[in-house]
Amino acid sequence: MWPRSRRQKHEQVVRLLGLTTLSGQRFFEAIFNSQNKTLFRDLFQAYQPHIRHSLSDQRDVLAVVLHWIGTAATCRSQEVLIDLAYSTVHQYCIHGAFAIVRGQDHLISIPTAVPNEFKQRHPYFDQAPCAIDGTHFNIVVSKEDSIRFRNHKGFISTNVRIACDWTMRLCYIFPGADGSAPDSMILHWSRFLNDIPEKF
Repeated sequence: MWPRSRRQKHEQVVRLLGLTTLSGQRFFEAIFNSQNKTLFRDLFQAYQPHIRHSLSDQRDVLAVVLHWIGTAATCRSQEVLIDLAYSTVHQYCIHGAFAIVRGQDHLISIPTAVPNEFKQRHPYFDQAPCAIDGTHFNIVVSKEDSIRFRNHKGFISTNVRIACDWTMRLCYIFPGADGSAPDSMILHWSRFLNDIPEKF
């Protein structure tokens, strides 16, 4: 028997693991031809200007990073599922994540005024354009970094600062701070107060 090619080995893995949709479609086909095609199309139109033109298929970049964000899959599992090299999957995740962050600039912005309805109901907060708080997300880090990412509750996390306006829409996000970092230090690092309009 002739030795099997990489493609044949991959097809066997896909069949064994059931890495196809119920209709037998592969990963990219299932996303591009899904029932809600307009959702992916609209996301791609928003983020495509921020994806490097040197990457061969920009739609694949967005599909890979959305799958990674939605499932928390490892690059190794995506390598098998998507049939791309590990280095390609890793590169797509990095560039896709940066494109999503850059593409949010026109969607997420600090408000420049306090709504009148809010001022009438809460007159003592008439100079507060938004509210800010933090939350901890569990993460996995190397042993060397575990001390600075261990928070006051004892688990490894990253501390994320989030601000929202008075209609509960996100208007500011500062991710990636050490879990052990105090709130005041993160507020200083984020330079959030520098972005608040001067009248507040």
